[in-house]
Amino acid sequence: MTSRAIIKSDLSDQAKAEKHFREVLKHGANRPDILAVFAEQPSAALARLNDTKALTDRGAADILDEVVGQVPNNARARELLEQELPPERLRQLLLARGDLYSSAAYVVSLTDIVQVVLADMGEQMAGDENEEQPAQVIEREISETDLSIEDRAFARERQADMDEHLIPPSAPQKIQLDIDSPAPLYILLDWAHKLKDRDDYEEFLATNLGRYSILQCILLALWHEARCPDISENEILESGVLDNAGLDTEEANDALRDLFASGAPIFSRAEIEDARFNLSKRRKEQKQAPTMVDEARDVAAQVKDELDF
Repeated sequence: MTSRAIIKSDLSDQAKAEKHFREVLKHGANRPDILAVFAEQPSAALARLNDTKALTDRGAADILDEVVGQVPNNARARELLEQELPPERLRQLLLARGDLYSSAAYVVSLTDIVQVVLADMGEQMAGDENEEQPAQVIEREISETDLSIEDRAFARERQADMDEHLIPPSAPQKIQLDIDSPAPLYILLDWAHKLKDRDDYEEFLATNLGRYSILQCILLALWHEARCPDISENEILESGVLDNAGLDTEEANDALRDLFASGAPIFSRAEIEDARFNLSKRRKEQKQAPTMVDEARDVAAQVKDELDF
């Protein structure tokens, strides 16, 4: 298919749209002709993306970012996302990219981002050996009445594909996270690096997770990462470290002193290294996940053959 033919394509056809999605996943920026179609028809592209059965969640998330990247106005991009994607589907796709940069993560609401971060924490910590011994628990309860009819219908349709640690809209569920282990600290630090340029980043940091705020968790992660410097120093954490997390040096150090004054948890190097290793391993698997359904089938068949052998 020529570039001219692509540009004239109508994204109302699901099969043609999925062919375009596959081409972008394979060739990325080398298909500016298809990206131009997304720019001209973003609403249709999102509608076809919502209906696609050809892509995995990771592949659909990558296409979502390409489509949002073609919309020059953030307010318009958010409006399109809210019109064309059920909230649960949108959060599912945001979660599929994890801590990777995401254009969509900059335009969705703060509520959506916080729920995605909580879901990511639950998913990343699901295999943590320390999960059986929680010390400080965060609870988030979401009832069916908090979700729209379309959202519930979508979730029921895709229930078999949803990870058990995502919030199912069909019934109330509590997400429980152990905040007195180092794992959630590093998960939140990942998201801080990703979201630091959002206009409402300070509101994100102020979000309370039980005993601690997101800001306090990030500061604890940075303090341990810096090998636990003396808190009596005027500048406990250096400006370069804090800049990378979008934090003001003076305010962050003052907040860290206040945190230790109220009794912040301290972890051993072994606990830190174990948490970082497990998170790094799961992030790598997440980033290498297949983007197309046929790729996923090939991987599953290969694993089956190896097990049979």
